[in-house]
Amino acid sequence: MLSLLSHVAANYLNAGLEAQRQGTAHASIVPYQAFTCQDGERMVVGAANDHFFRELCAIMNLPELTTNDLFKTNKLRVANREQLVSILSKKFLEKPLAEWIKLFQKSNKIPYDPINNMKGVFENEQVIFLKQVLEMKNPNRTKSIRVVGPSVNFENIEKSSMLRHPAPVLGEHSRVVLQTELGYTNEQIDKLLQDKIIQ
Repeated sequence: MLSLLSHVAANYLNAGLEAQRQGTAHASIVPYQAFTCQDGERMVVGAANDHFFRELCAIMNLPELTTNDLFKTNKLRVANREQLVSILSKKFLEKPLAEWIKLFQKSNKIPYDPINNMKGVFENEQVIFLKQVLEMKNPNRTKSIRVVGPSVNFENIEKSSMLRHPAPVLGEHSRVVLQTELGYTNEQIDKLLQDKIIQ
């Protein structure tokens, strides 16, 4: 997780600046955060530079923001975060998520994505295309266990071949571990099983 804090860590390590909690917002880029849509669904939008900000304003039909002296540069947008986020938040409430997604897809020039629940994550076309959900079979279970596999595809390597063993069921290796690691006899283990001390 530490590697995800690159700019926050650099600010602290090199300038002694302690990060402030921003929720979903980026500390040094505005707007770069989640917004709530009319239907209560949320999406993240990242206008990481002035060009992206102008594109965001075009998508949202807010051209006046691009010439507003408070928002012309990212530095100004950071300084005037509350005013800008308030304007954008109100605008996002005018349409449901699906309509915003269509507008952003049509532009295809600015980072954005819905904030999915788990159902949405696993129905995502990219997750399906990359075959990120793998099934592990266990002879001691009645059904397979589904797990998240590697997000990277390697040429000529089937993702399922990267799976080693499924997690054991409760007690699956008790006898082996007690015998090999602790030197228990079969009789001692049978007694533990009979007394329901182990499974």
